[in-house]
Amino acid sequence: MDGLTDGILHNPNACDFDPTELTCAQGQEDGCLGEEKVAAIKMVYDGPTNDEGSLFFGFPFGAEDIEQNGWGSWLTGGAAQGVPNAAYAFGTGIMRNFVHHDPSWTHDTTDWNAYPDRIRPIASVLDARSTDLSEFRAQGGKLLMYHGWADVALTAHMSTDYIEKVYSADTTARDDAKLFMMPGVLHCAGGPGPSVVNWLAALESWHATGDAPDELAASYPDKAGARKICAWPRQAVYDGGDSESPESFTCR
Repeated sequence: MDGLTDGILHNPNACDFDPTELTCAQGQEDGCLGEEKVAAIKMVYDGPTNDEGSLFFGFPFGAEDIEQNGWGSWLTGGAAQGVPNAAYAFGTGIMRNFVHHDPSWTHDTTDWNAYPDRIRPIASVLDARSTDLSEFRAQGGKLLMYHGWADVALTAHMSTDYIEKVYSADTTARDDAKLFMMPGVLHCAGGPGPSVVNWLAALESWHATGDAPDELAASYPDKAGARKICAWPRQAVYDGGDSESPESFTCR
């Protein structure tokens, strides 16, 4: 869709893939998935729900076929130290030790309708959801955020939703808060996308000149080349030419 065949989704939100397309037809055994597996995949994309609706965001498309730091180690495998995967380890640990204070608690006992009230005490301590950055900004603060679109530890929808709410609460916050979404980048770093950016230099330039960064170059940790990344909500659009040159992309 972005004009490149490179294993990188520049804008996962533009994809309309439906996992039910993978469901086995009657009598089919190869090249398809059973209904339970398809339902599990849909839950990853859709996020958890209860009778009131959505409880939290699901994950964007991307990283499904990546073992280390992708779906493999976070969601579908990577068994180590007696746990099925990293998401299970973190989630179960938080629920047992922070929420329920019960080392024998298991997920199959969860009442998702009661979940919001159950987690409210610990959420009041751990959550960072305030969109009012006025005091921070009044002191000259600049907020520079990034998130990998293919992050399977913390869904990228968390960051795009937060920055949109910051801008909605105060349109002038666009001058002091910027989010850069990184296509094909996993949790913190890695993946098929370019994940290396000199964030400190960008912050120092922003502080020194007063000019907020709207475009940055992201390079690869293990090969030559770089691509352009854009301050949200703009996306880098490929114009043609060398796909590993930032000049071949325009922020739109």
